[in-house]
Amino acid sequence: MNRTHHLPRFAALAACLLLPFTALAHSGHDQNDGHSHDSPAAKVAKFHLDAPVPPAASPLTHDKFQNDPANFQFVVMSDRTGGARAGIFESAIEKINMLHPEFVISVGDLIGGYTTDTEKLTQEWDEVDKMISDLDSPYFYVPGNHDLSNPTEVDVYTKRRGRPYYHFLYKDALFLVVNSEDPYPARVSDDQIAYFKKVLEDNPDPRWTFVFMHEPLWRIEETEAAWKDNGGTQWEKMDALLKPRKYTLFAGHTHAYAHTVRNGNHEHIVLATTGGGSKLRGARTYGEFDHIVWVTMDDNGPDIANLALDGILPRDVRTEATQADVSGMSNSALKSVVIRADHDTFTSATTEFVLKNATPDPIRMKVEFVEAPPLRVDPALVTRDLASQESTTISLSISAPGGVAPEEITAPIMAKWSAIWSPKGTEPLELTGTANIGIIRDMHVKHALAAVTVDGNLQEWTDMPLMAKTAEPPSTRWTGVADASFRAGLSYDNEYLYIAMQTRDDKTILDATRYPWEQDGVEVRIDARPDPARSHGRAASDFIDHLIISIAPPATAGDKPVIFQPDKLPAGTKYTAVANDEGIAMEAAIPVAWLNAQQKADWKAVRVNFTQHDHDTTEPGNSTHLFWRPDWRDERNVEGSGTFLKH
Repeated sequence: MNRTHHLPRFAALAACLLLPFTALAHSGHDQNDGHSHDSPAAKVAKFHLDAPVPPAASPLTHDKFQNDPANFQFVVMSDRTGGARAGIFESAIEKINMLHPEFVISVGDLIGGYTTDTEKLTQEWDEVDKMISDLDSPYFYVPGNHDLSNPTEVDVYTKRRGRPYYHFLYKDALFLVVNSEDPYPARVSDDQIAYFKKVLEDNPDPRWTFVFMHEPLWRIEETEAAWKDNGGTQWEKMDALLKPRKYTLFAGHTHAYAHTVRNGNHEHIVLATTGGGSKLRGARTYGEFDHIVWVTMDDNGPDIANLALDGILPRDVRTEATQADVSGMSNSALKSVVIRADHDTFTSATTEFVLKNATPDPIRMKVEFVEAPPLRVDPALVTRDLASQESTTISLSISAPGGVAPEEITAPIMAKWSAIWSPKGTEPLELTGTANIGIIRDMHVKHALAAVTVDGNLQEWTDMPLMAKTAEPPSTRWTGVADASFRAGLSYDNEYLYIAMQTRDDKTILDATRYPWEQDGVEVRIDARPDPARSHGRAASDFIDHLIISIAPPATAGDKPVIFQPDKLPAGTKYTAVANDEGIAMEAAIPVAWLNAQQKADWKAVRVNFTQHDHDTTEPGNSTHLFWRPDWRDERNVEGSGTFLKH
């Protein structure tokens, strides 16, 4: 079927802007470049964009396509943000210009976002737009969760780039740009599904169909039953629409590359990063690397090559088989151990670690135990050769010469392990990971002896026994308790759980335009779910599995404190933060009704962690973050640490 028709001139119809491009010989007319209408080459020289946009906005930067008359090449860029690392995205743009693709397309997460401050959003979009403007090739925007996390972000995006989902035709290939945050988080709306249903009906036989989206929604549908109970992502409806045709899908979001074939033998490729947060532990083992994807479309379909910033990698750089082996080893190689102290003084204990080879190949494992003074561990190093599916047990002795109060033990003993094996017919793989040995003792939160007023005056807090007097995690920037330290306390009554913190800081730096963690501020995380979810919690979803109060005092007298997403706090929550001669005083009151709802009964226990954000200069990266107990999100997390029983 010849599709080189109905390509209109610039015209605004019902808020839709249809754009002609220089890929056409004459706007509004067919172009066949001298080829027969029966040959594939006769179909390639056309482009059609259908994207409702306000005046002067477009999801496309310009129309100067660098096109080959028969085949075409384009580049896919992955996540820039979610822990953006400076210079990587810009470097990728420089390298793309060396390759001269006909166009470039995104899979989302271009800005930091997660704010309703329109000035900040404008600055972030101006910044990334300036980077993208350095591209020689046209660039198609695709939104991610960082770009569309709330209605304000959607409004800002739409005014700049138009409706967040659209489609276009290029050289008889159909491109679908899906908004995976419709609405946030992780969903496609009925309107969007109806739109793509019609697009696919109107284009029944393109050379190929390409799909671009941010979140790999099929993974959620396949693995997270709780999400289905909440209405689901609706991706199964898009799966059904796409399944009968030839298509390839690209997504991002996870910052770990994975190639799979599903939904009727179609490639689904989750990209790694183009500057987004990553440990960069390698492409084959972890799928963690900075890259772009080079796609060449010819009569046989797309050919796909991963271009790392230091080389070219094939599309199956990390297969499902490798992913399964690595996942199996990561989940079973070594498990963290918690030792519960029953006495006021801890002197010694014995425990066991189990090493397991979950791969189909022989493996060598090595474990190094890193002591956390005053704790000692014996043995300090273990090496084992394990056959496929073999397990072995290691006995360990933990001691604290002279004894130590369990409450004074903040750092865990880290177990750094590595596993090396050679899958048949491939180069060796090396997997590394950590586990830890933590010592904890449950504490008690007592009933408030007097009424607590949340005003930043801590005079009624006669008992604040929780202290951070060392850097957790260890930091070379921390110079001692005068540089940064804090004490904290908890109490409750029939209506509220009360929280207080007082920091000590030799210099207080405040800025009303920054997040609390980007200046001198404090943070409290509260997990009130029943066990074992509470003890196992890793702070995966703020305001869902746990509560976060991240706050900084006002920089100017009379202003309000700076607090992160206050609209998501439970109704009735009270909070304040003030600067004083010592540092920062913070108070908060969490409604008991929220604790009961989280615990699905009258609350009996709660898990809490405190953090001090210390900045000694305004320069980026010059900060220390002191945690009372290891950060729940970090590998140093000790399960169940910071648990308080209602007294």
